[in-house]
Amino acid sequence: MAGKYDVVISLLVYNQPEVTRECIESLFATSKSNFLLVISDNNSRPETSDYLKSVADLHENVIYVRNDENVGFIRAHNSVYAAYSGMADYFCVLNNDLVFKSNGWDKIFISALESSPAIAQVGPVQAHGYINAKGIGIPRPVKRSPPEYIGGSCFVAKVAAIGEKLFESKYMKFAFAEDADLSFRLRASGKQIKEIPGVEIQHKHHVSFKNEKLEFDFKAQEQANQRFLIDRWQKYMRTRSFTPLQILIIRTRALGDSFMVEPVARELVNKYPGAHVYIQTACPEWFTPCDYIKECGPNVRQKRRFDIVIDLDMAYERNPKMHIVDAYAKTAMIELDEEQKTPRYLGAVRQQPGSKIAVINAEGSWDSRQWPLDRIKDFAAYLKGRGYHVKEVGRTQALYTGVGKNLIGGRNLATINQIIADADLYFGMDGGLAHFAQAVGTPALLIFGCTNPKYRVHPGSKVKAIWRGDLPCSGCHHDGPAKTFTACKTGNHECLTGITVDQVIREFEAWI
Repeated sequence: MAGKYDVVISLLVYNQPEVTRECIESLFATSKSNFLLVISDNNSRPETSDYLKSVADLHENVIYVRNDENVGFIRAHNSVYAAYSGMADYFCVLNNDLVFKSNGWDKIFISALESSPAIAQVGPVQAHGYINAKGIGIPRPVKRSPPEYIGGSCFVAKVAAIGEKLFESKYMKFAFAEDADLSFRLRASGKQIKEIPGVEIQHKHHVSFKNEKLEFDFKAQEQANQRFLIDRWQKYMRTRSFTPLQILIIRTRALGDSFMVEPVARELVNKYPGAHVYIQTACPEWFTPCDYIKECGPNVRQKRRFDIVIDLDMAYERNPKMHIVDAYAKTAMIELDEEQKTPRYLGAVRQQPGSKIAVINAEGSWDSRQWPLDRIKDFAAYLKGRGYHVKEVGRTQALYTGVGKNLIGGRNLATINQIIADADLYFGMDGGLAHFAQAVGTPALLIFGCTNPKYRVHPGSKVKAIWRGDLPCSGCHHDGPAKTFTACKTGNHECLTGITVDQVIREFEAWI
């Protein structure tokens, strides 16, 4: 269906055929714009779905979409927005329990949006429009005061102002409070919302909820969404002004563990739009300040007051049988999709694929992660024999094998990161630079000792993990109470000494 429309209208339906018929007939009778109507059917019974199909068959500007289950208000409208919002400058959300009585209601709303670049969302005059301390919409305490949000039963908004996501779907489910959240998000970005007087639209209110049996506890979901709303906008709820939340993340030491804070910082700005995130760490080189990390360093907490403080020191140690990033996310009370879990390096790096460079870092940091140096030397010699330009990085000159170019010590983290980014291969043990190699996509061949790679390798990374997972004590670091280092139970570090150079060469050849 080619062509540009004035507005895409997303109409959600769940049964109630007579109510729905009245809504659609009044919509066609009064709408005056060039609109595309997308009807989402949340798995209605045949009486309703057959009628909706007939509407789509009759009108070229109607698309019928049937969902296999009742996916709720948020998912249904988000799906339509993702698929069709690019076909117009304006997007309209409607309930099926509306009756349109004003001719040209859609044109009136669009004209209001066109009247000012600051106006992002409009709707009819509503009885509510104010959010109380529990996240519930109520009548405004002061009559005729501007609304705090536009109700989700009927609004039109600018696609450019909304951006990629219509309603929050990660932390809000099914329905309830998502309309207030959208209006808050628009207002926090500097845009305005507005009620348009004189547009008469009858709203019958909660017809589906009143007359249909839902297969879940919708009251509990309503309360969960409301709790999220008041948490996300906690500063607004206190001050009634959109000033950024100040969030501090603490991960004091450990090079790799500090780097893995980055996905948490990135997601916090999604959870709390516009938030300013600060990181207290002894490894600030990882975090070039960007649009979501304002400052990092060892003394950040002393400089200002924070609305939220998230202490990740010992977060992983308290949850040892969990991927370290998942342990951080659990402590920070955020949700991370799989593709979000790999840390991103925020500094500038260039990559030179095909350079035939192999970077070796011989530092395991702990005895229970340290593969023997003579074996590292033999493998480095093998790589050199394969035509690799071997470069050795790290902090301890005593771990230089003598095979590659000695770049150990005296270089800042940004320089080392660039060396790794330029390479075709990173070889080492579980540690900070191994996490960086994964972040920039450099293939990494990693030796694991006391740590289990499933808790340390990041999703989607180019990693070949070599690990003795067949031993009774395999992954001993993740057993027992919280700790940072692990003493070998057998005394001989068989998980490391049992890995031969020939085995590493065989696995490398098969992998590469």
